[in-house]
Amino acid sequence: MKKYNLAVIIVLLLSAKSYAQSAGEFILNENFDRNRMGWAEEYTSSHYTGIKEGFLFIVSKDTTKERTSNGPQNVAFLWDMPEEYEITTAAERLKSFNDTRYGVILSSATLTYKFSYSESGMAELTEYDANKEEELYVFSKKISNTEKTNTAAVNFKITIAGRQYTFYINDQKAGSGEFSTKSWEGIRLFVTSGAAAKFDYLKIKKIK
Repeated sequence: MKKYNLAVIIVLLLSAKSYAQSAGEFILNENFDRNRMGWAEEYTSSHYTGIKEGFLFIVSKDTTKERTSNGPQNVAFLWDMPEEYEITTAAERLKSFNDTRYGVILSSATLTYKFSYSESGMAELTEYDANKEEELYVFSKKISNTEKTNTAAVNFKITIAGRQYTFYINDQKAGSGEFSTKSWEGIRLFVTSGAAAKFDYLKIKKIK
């Protein structure tokens, strides 16, 4: 009986390994079909955020706050990251005013990088340093063909090699540079005050 159980375990392990190889080099492959990673699901007077119909919805109701964001509680996938990888997501704006923004936040021990896009077609990166308690604009660039971009999902891509990064919106390069960190403690999706968006997926893939 023990030999039989051991054989079953071996077959299951081999099957899991085969599936992982066929699935590609994904470090994270979140499609929001279920809440497996502990994304917040809250319904308050300040905001609504949760998973529904294969999307992560983030709705900011409190216009006195800078932004509303959501991130997974399980961030073990950020440990032991490869040297080169890319982060992608697709976001569809549901409502906004006053040129509100949405996008991806990467955070380390004391640094926070906010990659964002606005309905006016501006792609932007800011860096917040908790030690200095200040936020700096790293770059801001107008993305062409904004009329088309604002009527459909916006595709974000951040490629990272060591500390070097390049930021793309709908495959158009928005900017590149060098992080002041090489490790991450968190990743979040966000909308700024008064905005609402739904995110179709969040993926991190190893670049071979």
